Amino acid sequence: MARLNAVSHHPLVAIGRISAANLPATLQTGVAVISMILASPDITATVKAMRAAYQSK
Repeated sequence: MARLNAVSHHPLVAIGRISAANLPATLQTGVAVISMILASPDITATVKAMRAAYQSK
């Protein structure tokens, strides 16, 4: 994703397989994360965890 983002002039969206384990690396690429939020049983907690991971990068 990082290589694609570096050469693309368009926003990238991660469609699947984003999890808490690979979230920090995903956030570094600058892509949008959708499925991790929508598949979560606790969307509020997931978004808070994502925000914390983003702010700590």
